[in-house]
Amino acid sequence: PNGGEDTVRLLGVDTPEVRAGNDPTEFEGVPDTTAGRDCLRRHGEEASAYAENTLADRAVTLRFDTAAGRRGGYGRLLAYVVVDGRSFNTALLERGHARLYDATFRERDRYASLETKARENRRGVWSCAA
Repeated sequence: PNGGEDTVRLLGVDTPEVRAGNDPTEFEGVPDTTAGRDCLRRHGEEASAYAENTLADRAVTLRFDTAAGRRGGYGRLLAYVVVDGRSFNTALLERGHARLYDATFRERDRYASLETKARENRRGVWSCAA
């Protein structure tokens, strides 16, 4: 309401880096090789494109989680992002654009299940493990 801006960290999810190197050991089963890192970068770019296509110029709702706290270690807001009544965080996991980020939050078990399904079906980043 005051016209201020803030940075949001999507709660519970982590996508591959596009501006820095990736550590394949953070993505179960992805080989720690040049091919594994290149595959993760490509999927990081796909995750970024998905975020732009889904969120750009859209009204979103931020939901906070008392178990996680309001801000993370870098001062960013920690939030679930909802667009068109749907959780963007869970969509990233379902599509394989992200992995579960190991942190304390109420949706952790559900997010772990979504990641497992994406991994079993080799969706998104999990195709890098093939």
